[in-house]
Amino acid sequence: MAKPSKINVIDDLRRYLGTFEEDHRTQGRSISLSGSITNFQARDDGHFARALVEDLETMLEYLPSKRSWFGDCDCLPADTEETDCPHIFALGTLLMSEFSQASVRDIISGKAIRQPTQKPPPRGGFEESVCNILNRPLNPKESHFCKMVGRLYERSKSSQRVSLWDLHDLGLPISGVGWEALKPWITYPENEWEFWLHIAQAILDRKGSIPSFLDPITILESIREIRA
Repeated sequence: MAKPSKINVIDDLRRYLGTFEEDHRTQGRSISLSGSITNFQARDDGHFARALVEDLETMLEYLPSKRSWFGDCDCLPADTEETDCPHIFALGTLLMSEFSQASVRDIISGKAIRQPTQKPPPRGGFEESVCNILNRPLNPKESHFCKMVGRLYERSKSSQRVSLWDLHDLGLPISGVGWEALKPWITYPENEWEFWLHIAQAILDRKGSIPSFLDPITILESIREIRA
């Protein structure tokens, strides 16, 4: 059996993270953004990683023969059948940040990058960017959502703000008054992908959630310094 390609390994990690419970994804993303991951180590082939996540031993391992990832964490009781937690998702988010785009060849070949690096945003519209990153066609519901994000980006250029009603129309309701305007950026994003990252961060800041198909690929580290 042929070994999975480098891109296969990353795609399999995206799919694995996409299976996590919504609460675990939300909590895990908050953990990854809080700087609570320490002692990160990765094997040279990129198939194993471990770290202390909120001081809990957490690991991820890839099984090439099954093309699957699995994780374990000290927060999971030994007798439980539960296989995911926020700490595993946080570690996976860090791996995705390091694996993504230009970093993949260096990481898989053993030139491990120990800190997430800022990558140039994908070119093209939001739907095209998502297709390219997921490396698969979108289903009708996913495609419709991406088109709505693109239209909101164009519509918001003049005011450089979005309202809570706008987010509700996307199917992403968060707490607040409908006409409340949000401006989660210092300068208006240059493209639809960057626009989505800022919107996603604003939603997560208010304890909201984003669509599961976008969760594993919405890597927010690239905008953290801009928003600080």
